[in-house]
Amino acid sequence: MAEAQLSLNLDIKHDASLSDFAGPGWMSIIDAVRQLHVGLIGQLYLFGSPATGKSHLLSAICESFIEMDKSAICLSLNELIHTDVHVLSSLENFDLIAIDDLEVLEQSSQWQEALFHLINRSREGQRQLLFAANKPAGDLPFQLRDLLTRLAQAPTFKVPNGHDLADRQALLQSILRRRGWQFDDRIMIICLLRDHIASVR
Repeated sequence: MAEAQLSLNLDIKHDASLSDFAGPGWMSIIDAVRQLHVGLIGQLYLFGSPATGKSHLLSAICESFIEMDKSAICLSLNELIHTDVHVLSSLENFDLIAIDDLEVLEQSSQWQEALFHLINRSREGQRQLLFAANKPAGDLPFQLRDLLTRLAQAPTFKVPNGHDLADRQALLQSILRRRGWQFDDRIMIICLLRDHIASVR
């Protein structure tokens, strides 16, 4: 499973966990991920502004599939767009294919077509697909309308913007707990508030 990723140098970030997304703003998304786990849905589409946790969440979902003895691969199109488009070939053998940064395909009809065919092959093999972008599928300025239709068929969720203190606290607590670190709650709240004030200035 993990070894198959190494040939593409696309390893899962093992420091990502679904427990990082325990805040109230993430509940509906995590519920959808659970449906993905048990096969109730075959696709999931996430969108939101940069630096809101989309890539971290994709890695966490892939890690959760690997923990279930399934194969998963996480692709950043931002990193792949300048490589050979054939890198998308044969990925349908993975149980879950997570594709990040969809918006970068705007200028490449060749990559749009390759992604369209990957989606079709994955569906035929009853594999599951996970997408992330900075905007809803309907707002992506892709020339290949059939690709937009495929993407729009996935249940779609906007990720929280990161301004909710409860979401930020849950994320920080989860990461600190995994690393064996512990801080007084008062110190954590002060740090979160300071960071929050700086982010909204």
